[in-house]
Amino acid sequence: MLETPNLLYSERMKNVLIPTDFSSQSRYSLEYILDFLQHSTVPAKILLVNTYIVEMNSDPSQLVTLNDELKKKSKAQLEQEVLWARSQCMNPLVSIEAASHMGSLNNVILNILRREKIDMVAIGKGNGSHFEQVSSLLKKQGCPILITHKSEFSQAIEA
Repeated sequence: MLETPNLLYSERMKNVLIPTDFSSQSRYSLEYILDFLQHSTVPAKILLVNTYIVEMNSDPSQLVTLNDELKKKSKAQLEQEVLWARSQCMNPLVSIEAASHMGSLNNVILNILRREKIDMVAIGKGNGSHFEQVSSLLKKQGCPILITHKSEFSQAIEA
């Protein structure tokens, strides 16, 4: 696993949402949270979320087909991520679930926060600006955010 600082596990951090685009930064966030929850003495849940958007400039007669294809691909990749995470998770009290949603990441996270009890969102800081947008959204919602970053140097060493 990762070399993370010794963290005192908080029993308040039971439900962690991790947006994923299946990048190395997203995987790093998942690894970090798995490490974080390995000493949990209470049931905890990781919710991996992937979002996709159907381009509106597509042929209107193909929108449903495009949506179905993107959803199928998203779910297949999420299944692989969940299988990998479960193989790494040594704590039987930690459950790992996945959800695939059409829409922007901000809207999807906002809807999940309204429906479910989420104690923290962990997101990888990649090349995009998603983490900045999500960070701003979560600040307004009063939900803690953990931004992880895997440096290029550490990626080169592991390769």
